[in-house]
Amino acid sequence: MWALANASFSQGVPPPSEGLHLRLDVAGGGWSISFESNASRNNTAFSFLLEAARALHFSVVWQNWTVPPDSVFVHSIGGDVNGDSGRWWQYWIDGVYGSVGANRAALNDGDVLEWRFAQYPP
Repeated sequence: MWALANASFSQGVPPPSEGLHLRLDVAGGGWSISFESNASRNNTAFSFLLEAARALHFSVVWQNWTVPPDSVFVHSIGGDVNGDSGRWWQYWIDGVYGSVGANRAALNDGDVLEWRFAQYPP
């Protein structure tokens, strides 16, 4: 599964020329985690989530979608599954709600990425 993600998550987003300083905050159902990197080579909301999952040993389950083209849909993070109690995984970059598949949402140096397990719409 990791190999598939590494092959597909950054389609449409050029790789960074230098390492990025990024922060991730994940708020699940009754739990939260934070992760920060000063030299990340992952520059999408999805790839940085996977970097944190590898470093902090939490699970991420996703599916590749064809509509919209070449997107991913995150089903669960840390065991919290979409639909539980009417909540869904959603992301924000610098306080702006994500409007594209997380693998197509570019991150820039200094960005703060948030994933929240919350009611939809936010």
